[in-house]
Amino acid sequence: SPTAWFIAGAAGLLLLSGALFALFYREPLRPEAARPALSWRDLLRLDLTRPMWVLALSGFIFSLGITISHCFALQLFFQEKYGASDTQIFTIGALHRLSSAITLLFLGHVFRRRLRMWFMLFLVSEGVFLAAPAFMPAGEYRVAGLALPALWTVVGVWLAHDFMGMGLWLPIQQVLIQRHSRAASRGEDVVVVTALGALGSVPA
Repeated sequence: SPTAWFIAGAAGLLLLSGALFALFYREPLRPEAARPALSWRDLLRLDLTRPMWVLALSGFIFSLGITISHCFALQLFFQEKYGASDTQIFTIGALHRLSSAITLLFLGHVFRRRLRMWFMLFLVSEGVFLAAPAFMPAGEYRVAGLALPALWTVVGVWLAHDFMGMGLWLPIQQVLIQRHSRAASRGEDVVVVTALGALGSVPA
């Protein structure tokens, strides 16, 4: 069936990425000694710094909200309110990923100072643009006498959550996590904070 081939193709891409990594990545000649794996008891007794716990909690709440707004509800919203077709939903998804990548590539590392302020500003900005379509009517829009289709006008506003949100705050978040992790266990701290934040997607 077409669905089976779609899943098989996705799995094939994962295998290809693994093969490319195996072919071209070389381990250092003297790798560092491996650290013991974390247990659940270790996870509950982590001695992360206070800023790292704040980042983990913020990430948890964000993951909860972003999963709710970006999974099944997103497609249903555009279909039910604006009559989007399956093809249009696919196009919206592609534009969404493209907008994220463009912002991360060209603007993601512009902000070097006052990271706390910028992080909060862009996080709030993302929430505003994500919520905006819920308050925008489904009728036709006009700008300088030019008729604009409601669906793509709303999608343009919605995509701003990447241009003015995630594409800008995500690099700042990563810098803050690196900055406040412990030098002796930087990799472990980064992984743990990221994992704790990602758990927010589970209830959603």
